[in-house]
Amino acid sequence: MRRLFAVALVCLAAQPLRSQTVRAETVRAEIGGTAVTLALPAGHCALERSHDVDRVIIETVERVVANTNHVLAAFAECGQRAELREGRRKLLDDYGQYMTPIRGGQSTLPPATFARQMTEVFQKQGAKMIEGAEADTREKLSALRLGIRMGENRLLGVLKTDDRAAYLGIVQALGLPDGGTKVQVGIAAFGLVKQQVLSLNLYSRFEEGAAGANTTLRLLELSTQTYASTAGANE
Repeated sequence: MRRLFAVALVCLAAQPLRSQTVRAETVRAEIGGTAVTLALPAGHCALERSHDVDRVIIETVERVVANTNHVLAAFAECGQRAELREGRRKLLDDYGQYMTPIRGGQSTLPPATFARQMTEVFQKQGAKMIEGAEADTREKLSALRLGIRMGENRLLGVLKTDDRAAYLGIVQALGLPDGGTKVQVGIAAFGLVKQQVLSLNLYSRFEEGAAGANTTLRLLELSTQTYASTAGANE
């Protein structure tokens, strides 16, 4: 479990990506010989190795997580993907991946039990759970003053746990090729699908204050809906 916490941070930071599109909303992948169906977030399209621009992104992610994770699928907001392919955009703001850990990637626990155990592990490692109604969570997120500098991460904690996954939030300040900085929020959902550990990682641009709180909660809801769709597609 300690290893999985480290993997969680890398995710927010089987086989190489070999997904085959089934239909617009899902892709097929394989985890340790087990076929799984992965639902794409609403409004997102798969990144494809057959496209040069997409392949660069996929291979970059694979290099970053090579020691800890297999990348199963990568995707981006459909409009942004089109702009990137056409050269009208240099960076993606709304994107993500599905991953599975290289080691410790299986469990016989019921998915709900696994999600609760992951939450306990995250909390013991410093990712305390933000509790309360949505309005209370929104207020806490709005009040955050991160003071984050390039290359730094700030854990938001476990934002939610349900019967399918534990949802860990993190804010990152990324250095850009032009010397600038982009701050983004990520939600990593960790759960079990067909007894395989599966993480869904979603990212979006982040600003402090109410705007950042709204973005974080929107991303959390999208993550919850998408993971539920994936779980349902594999039952």
